[in-house]
Amino acid sequence: MNNGTPHNTTGTMSANVSYYNENFVANSKFAIVKYSDRFFLQACMAFEGVSQYIDFWIPANIPGDGSIIELSLAANGGNLASYSRFPDGVALRARSGRLLMKYDWQTKRMEGNFSFEIQNGSTIVQISDGTFDLTGIVDGVSNSSIYGVGTFTAYSDQLGSFEAQEVSIELKDRSHVGLPNYWQIIGRMEKPEFPHPQRSHIALQVVEHVETKIHTLGNNPDAWASYFQEPDVGIIPAVNGTLEFTTLPNTGHTEGRLDADFRTAENVLIHVSGIFDIKQAKR
Repeated sequence: MNNGTPHNTTGTMSANVSYYNENFVANSKFAIVKYSDRFFLQACMAFEGVSQYIDFWIPANIPGDGSIIELSLAANGGNLASYSRFPDGVALRARSGRLLMKYDWQTKRMEGNFSFEIQNGSTIVQISDGTFDLTGIVDGVSNSSIYGVGTFTAYSDQLGSFEAQEVSIELKDRSHVGLPNYWQIIGRMEKPEFPHPQRSHIALQVVEHVETKIHTLGNNPDAWASYFQEPDVGIIPAVNGTLEFTTLPNTGHTEGRLDADFRTAENVLIHVSGIFDIKQAKR
């Protein structure tokens, strides 16, 4: 089987997904990426035009001797798990759960068992009987020759000011799963200060060749958005609001504004308003 390993990671991941009554069996985008303070684990199941992802963010200082450890996946904990589903536009962080795993640094192998719960509005989704066995770790420094120059700023009463230190605009290929390609626009920000470091990004996606400039967010197959902030809220999807482009990204330059509500795992709405002006460039 071709595992589709853009991050030089191979292996397996599976789980049961209750609300959709499906068995998640990953077949692409396996990844273990090491950052200074975290490991990022991911696997994707792409089938009949639907892409599902299970992701984990876990501490980089976990034991590497193969001993079994238990990590809480509670919403207020430092370990993150999420389930995403496209083109439905579902991207939700675990609000409870646990991960039993072991890591062998010599073989670059991670094995684990997991279960967690997410909430999408009034709907509760159980991710259960999960297992993974992944080998191959890469450093979390982007090797892409494409990046962006420009600005991305936003504000939320709950999350405060967002001012991107790094921006990017990139065309993402989904032809291998029978879905249209899409443009991804991202602003990234890190805050090292007290009381704890924060890593945030806002991601906007719009399907390639879509000429509409004003999009209603929430269950929209043509445009969607997400806000990620670690360690406070994890990844949260836009469930309503507007994404408006002055200039569409297919020109290599995108400009516009975001005015949307994002829903947390605790079913709290966070309103975010922002503007962006980004040009594609090569390193």
